[in-house]
Amino acid sequence: MDTIILAAGENVRLQAAGIPPGKKPLLYREGEVLVRRLCRQALENASRFSPGSRLVVVTNPSNTDDIAFATREFSPRIVVQLDAIGPTHAVDLGLEVTKSHSIMLLMADNFIKHWRTNHGFAPSVCVTTSDDHALHPIDTDGFFTDDQHSRIRWLGPLTFHKEMYTLEAKSWLEAFDNIQFTMHEQDGIEDMGVLP
Repeated sequence: MDTIILAAGENVRLQAAGIPPGKKPLLYREGEVLVRRLCRQALENASRFSPGSRLVVVTNPSNTDDIAFATREFSPRIVVQLDAIGPTHAVDLGLEVTKSHSIMLLMADNFIKHWRTNHGFAPSVCVTTSDDHALHPIDTDGFFTDDQHSRIRWLGPLTFHKEMYTLEAKSWLEAFDNIQFTMHEQDGIEDMGVLP
């Protein structure tokens, strides 16, 4: 299983609090930079399934050097999203350098206190109950939806088979079209996209 960590966002919601564009993955939490922690956790998790798993971090031009430095001990493949086209485009870029058919997708602003995600290779998504519209809604059957009334939201690791993902999609709904995910709730996962 290869892991793609999306770290190319501009963290618009945190800019008002003084966090420079693109620097959210470099926030410090419990003694470690967020993106570094995710790299470590992802490699530990993936190695249980398939030794030699590939780690890919998709960055933007303003944070590439800092993220490469923060994650250097894990030797991720750094892919730069030159234009802020969106997160599905960032996944497309990451998939170009993966080698496994099984993919774990992480957002670089997720803080995972204790990694308990062990879903194997079946399509699965870690969810939370929330009204935060920045988190994508999932319906009660485990499909991505555009129904903003759904309080089931994607937060944390998502696994899927590479061939099931729709390339050049304009939205998560289109990218994961007709994939039914097994949903899991897990305590200790936070979206660091907003400050308390």
